[in-house]
Amino acid sequence: MADGDNNYQVGYGKPPRQNQFAKGRSGNPSGRRKGAKNMSTLLTEACQEKVTVNRNGRKVKMTKMSASLHQLANKAATGDLKAIRELMYWFKVLNEAMQDLPSSSFYDENDSVVVTSILKRLRQCETAREDLGAGDKAETPDE
Repeated sequence: MADGDNNYQVGYGKPPRQNQFAKGRSGNPSGRRKGAKNMSTLLTEACQEKVTVNRNGRKVKMTKMSASLHQLANKAATGDLKAIRELMYWFKVLNEAMQDLPSSSFYDENDSVVVTSILKRLRQCETAREDLGAGDKAETPDE
């Protein structure tokens, strides 16, 4: 043994030298299993699973993502402010993404005017709500 080995103390986080990994050798030589999936793959698979839902009194099969978007649109149509905001956010994001594409448009100019006016009204509601909250700390119904 070398002189430096005499001072080495075995303890928590310091295993005996003969049990330590050798230099240049992986602690996980076989690596990740071939079938292991990352979070993105698992999420994509979960959203692409088919479910049966009732639409207009008929049973229809659709993906979970499609069913979720239908529910969001239905809630927005009933006047749920949070659902409207979320739907408008995704319209805006998708519209910006679609503008990067050469020829197609997500919706026409009439829809764009409607979306812009709704976003403007939502911003006015948020500003009014913030002003109300700063003055007398009144609670709003959907908080």
